[in-house]
Amino acid sequence: MIQQSISIRHQLSAVFYITDIVTGRAVDRQRLSLILEPAGSAPIYKNEGCYIYSNLPAGVYRLTIRSPDYGMVTKQWEWNPEQKDPQVFRLLLQPSPAYSFDTQGTRIRCRCVNPLGHPMAGIPLTLYSRSAVNSRARLKKDVSLESQVIEVTTVGVRPLAGEQFVLCAVNKDVTSREITSDELIMIECLPQLNDQVWQLTAPLSQSYLSGVLLLPVVQAITDHHGEAVLVIRAIPSTQGQFELVAGYANQKLYRSEMLTVQESEVVTLQLTIPPSFEEDGMAKH
Repeated sequence: MIQQSISIRHQLSAVFYITDIVTGRAVDRQRLSLILEPAGSAPIYKNEGCYIYSNLPAGVYRLTIRSPDYGMVTKQWEWNPEQKDPQVFRLLLQPSPAYSFDTQGTRIRCRCVNPLGHPMAGIPLTLYSRSAVNSRARLKKDVSLESQVIEVTTVGVRPLAGEQFVLCAVNKDVTSREITSDELIMIECLPQLNDQVWQLTAPLSQSYLSGVLLLPVVQAITDHHGEAVLVIRAIPSTQGQFELVAGYANQKLYRSEMLTVQESEVVTLQLTIPPSFEEDGMAKH
């Protein structure tokens, strides 16, 4: 096992673990299409959904993952030849509207249209909890600025590597008040060992005290029918307040919808995106 780890370290450039967010298991590779830009050699497939791209020259790369069963996912990264270790990414795939669910689950089926009722493809959707009672974890210890490791106390279902959360910088005794957007810092976790220690994919932008909440967040992009499915893996309080936002990472919000979601419920809704969304030229992909 140690020899295999050393071999990967010296020979490989980028490693991707691709997981189904519904089942927590590796995705059937026969149902996936991986497109690397600039074009390189085909990835080497290992077990457990592991794909390895080797011998890549230094530069910026973009990987696009397509499948009839999942929403499209893209990942961009830069590879520096001075790095000794390969870059490792863990990607969770959200189901597409065509996905075959074995269980009911809790999910939001959303369709985005313009004011004329035409479907809008490529609209990023973000669903996050607005209620402290739906926290999936709390910080177990204080963490400092630039930390990339946190210790947590988890609640309910086991987190998956690559699962995203918003870190709510509120007093640790808060239990019910609404959380404002400026209190939310998005992080991506890589659970270690007993799930109580998480490695983060990026350093924290500020320090936090123990007791701070971690709330679930789910992201997806609408397909050519203007549709997307967002799966909520767990609602600790059986009913949760969530906000669904159609917008971009620059935090300019174009449309949002407040939702009350029950455990194992399927919610179907349609969002009409205002004209300003298209006028900015950001929704044309």
